[in-house]
Amino acid sequence: MKRHILLNPFAHFAEIQLVAAGLLATAVGSFLGWQCNTRFDGVLDLHFVSQTTPWQPLLDNGINLLCLVIPLYLVGRSINSKTRLIDLVSTALVARIPYYVLPLTNTGGFMHLASMNLVEMPQKVPLSGWVPWRPTSHSRPWQSWRRSYLFIGYSKGSKRPPTARKIYINGFSVAASCLVK
Repeated sequence: MKRHILLNPFAHFAEIQLVAAGLLATAVGSFLGWQCNTRFDGVLDLHFVSQTTPWQPLLDNGINLLCLVIPLYLVGRSINSKTRLIDLVSTALVARIPYYVLPLTNTGGFMHLASMNLVEMPQKVPLSGWVPWRPTSHSRPWQSWRRSYLFIGYSKGSKRPPTARKIYINGFSVAASCLVK
């Protein structure tokens, strides 16, 4: 597989193929979330918990996708009347694919245990300036990848100038995250 296909799948695949791949990835990611006790309870984040039910990760992902697609479509449509819903659905689905790998880091409850130990650590040991590794720091590369997919996909779907796209994508990500919470 060529590297540029991973960096910009929107230029190499039709929207229906991207939607199909995104739906399949969402189903697989939700299954991994259930098996590895991960909740996708925010557009920008996920959390490791002690246990989940099979429907929780799937419902979380569905709500997140709706909270991304609806505002993107409404603003995109108000800017450019030729904005298509399928472009933005494929963008939201594909942009979340990098997150679906992260539940594997909680295999055996490792990340949940690390989070719990980190929460309890200040009570046991004074930190005196030492900053421990954050369990969420492993997700930063995946967030960057997701943000680039949102930017590229929204650019294709709405035909906005580059500066406006960056403002809209960051604003939508934060607003959708607040809406989900």
